[in-house]
Amino acid sequence: MAYAYDHDDELEPPPLTREAVEAELCDWRRHLTSLFDKLMSWLPDDRAFVAWQGERPILESPMRQVGLAFEMFPTLTVKVEATGEGMQFLPEARWVLLTRGRLFLFHPLGMTYIEDHGQPNAPDWRLYPHRDRSRNVPLTREEFLTLLGGLQ
Repeated sequence: MAYAYDHDDELEPPPLTREAVEAELCDWRRHLTSLFDKLMSWLPDDRAFVAWQGERPILESPMRQVGLAFEMFPTLTVKVEATGEGMQFLPEARWVLLTRGRLFLFHPLGMTYIEDHGQPNAPDWRLYPHRDRSRNVPLTREEFLTLLGGLQ
């Protein structure tokens, strides 16, 4: 069997540019900050929750390809004040196949993740809930309150 290859065909995507990678990182940072602000606004007033944002370094392959060093990205930790039990949202990576980014969610019920399935200026955060990790659901206030209910 023979295959014909036309050298004029552009089979490879154009190479990454530093500007494009920096723009994607800025967009993802905005999405994360907006998500964490929303989650903090969803905390109920009737229980004593403590929430704080931190940062963690991330260095991904596209960043290395264009000569960028690691970048700091926001994290979110939510704990029940009385017991100290909590959950933590940590960005894993911006470049994850079929997503616009993924976060790890560390929870007493186990580790799961949240992904952005949206568009550049319209994130669509999806949660893989502990009750069924084979499918995702929109990360709504109700889902977030369910996660908080799992904290003792």
